Parts: sequence; structure tokens; C-alpha cells
Amino acid sequence: MRSYLIYLILIISFKNVKSQTSTKNYFDLIGKTYSNISEIKQFKGFNKYEQALIQDSNASNEGFTMLSNGENVVIFYTRFVQNGKIKILGVLDVGKIEKNLQLKMSNCRKYSKNDGYIVALVKPSETEFHKVILKAWKLNNNSNQFKEIDIKGVDCINEDYGL
Repeated sequence: MRSYLIYLILIISFKNVKSQTSTKNYFDLIGKTYSNISEIKQFKGFNKYEQALIQDSNASNEGFTMLSNGENVVIFYTRFVQNGKIKILGVLDVGKIEKNLQLKMSNCRKYSKNDGYIVALVKPSETEFHKVILKAWKLNNNSNQFKEIDIKGVDCINEDYGL
């Protein structure tokens, strides 16, 4: 009965995720460098929502940048290069997400093992780890591409826990 209830909650939650195909091709931006996101015309009206260094990266200059315009969320895999510039290495076009959901970058685990290359769509909780994962992607840092992964065993640190 309990597993049936969890399954039902996940189905209902997936209906809250409105995946959409973007009319803009953000993948054309791979390889571009910028100092300020406003330099890229495709992101007029977007705000930098969050930025995170990849926690278990050998190179301390790699991270994720999440942008949103209220309708669409895009995550870049980036590297800090010379003169304070940022180079776009990979793109995850998430689309629209519901207000009651959150994207977590770099602070997720798979079967209790930290994996800084996982990005997950979570239903926030008041616990130490967000365990209701609706969708997850993992960056392959050799190909710089995000691939959707099985959510089984994925959880993400709740940075607000205990505050």
C-alpha cells in the first residue's frame, strides 16, 4: 500500500512538470564566453537565478549557472576562464517548472554517494535531504552533455535544513 501511495504521488507530481520545447536554440551558445549574461541576446529578460560550483570536480573552476525568465529555466555547464569570463560548455533546457518545485545543482547524491554532476527537480521538504525527486539529469563532463537518469536512489541536500 505504501509503495502504491508513493507511486501515486509521483504520478501526480509529474503532471506538475510542464516540459516544453523551447523556441530558442540554446545549444548554439556552447563555446561562447561572456562576462555578464546580458551580453547574450537570447537571454534578454532572463535573470541569473543561481550559480554553483561543482562540488566533486577536479577543476575548481567548473560549475552550473541557472537562468530563468519566469517562463523557462536553462542551466549552463560553465568554466571560468581568463579575465573573469565564463565559457558555456553544456546546456540543459529544463523548460517551465511549477512554483512548488525546485531545481538542485551539484548538491545531490546517488545511493548516498555525493555526485556533483547531478541536477535534480525536487519537491522541497523540511528534512535534511530532499527525497521526492521528480526528474534528474547527470552531466557527462567528457562530452559536456546532460543525460536524464533514473531517479531511484537520488536525493539532494536541503541547504535550508536546520536554519
